[in-house]
Amino acid sequence: MSHINQVAAVLLFSLSLVLYVIGITTPFMTFTVSFNLSEMIDIPFLGSMFGNSIEQKTTKSLTYTILEAVRELVKNKQYFVAFLISFFAVFVPVVKTLLSFLLFAFRKRKFATAFSKVVSFMGKFAMADVFVVGVFIAFLYTQTNQFLKADINNGYYFFAGYVLLSIISTALFRTGTHVPDTKSAS
Repeated sequence: MSHINQVAAVLLFSLSLVLYVIGITTPFMTFTVSFNLSEMIDIPFLGSMFGNSIEQKTTKSLTYTILEAVRELVKNKQYFVAFLISFFAVFVPVVKTLLSFLLFAFRKRKFATAFSKVVSFMGKFAMADVFVVGVFIAFLYTQTNQFLKADINNGYYFFAGYVLLSIISTALFRTGTHVPDTKSAS
C-alpha cells in the first residue's frame, strides 16, 4: 500500500507543479472600475465643476496574472506587498515542491530525516492556501461595491488546484514514506 501512496504522491506533486505554472502565468483576476460622471453631480465641489449636462460612463478594466501583479506592484513602488506575494505565492511553493521531490528521491538515505524537517519547515511558510482564500474574500467584497468589480479568471482556479493537490500529495507522501530515524541510525 505504501508504494501506491508514493507513486500517487509523485504523480500528484507533478500535476500540482503543472497547475502551479499555469496558475501563475494565466490571468488570475480582472478588476473593473466603472462609474457614471452624472452620479458625481450630487458630490459637493465636483457637481458644480461639471454642471448638470454630464452623462458619460467611465469604465476601466485591468487583468493580471500573479507575475504581472507583482511587476505592477514593483512599478508602483509597493515593494513590501510585491515581496510578500512573490515569496508566498511564487518562491515558497516552488521550493517546497522541489524539495519534496528530492525528499522522495532520497527517502532511504540517512540525511532524509533532516531533509524532511526542512520540507516541514518550508510547509509552515506555504501560505499559498491563505493567498487563495484572501483573493476569494477580496472578490466577494467587490461584489457589493458599485464602482469596483472583480472577476476571478482561470489562473485562480489553476492555482487553487495546485494548492489542493499539493496538500493531498504531501499527505499521501507522509503516509506512504518511512524516513529513517537519525537516533536509531547513529
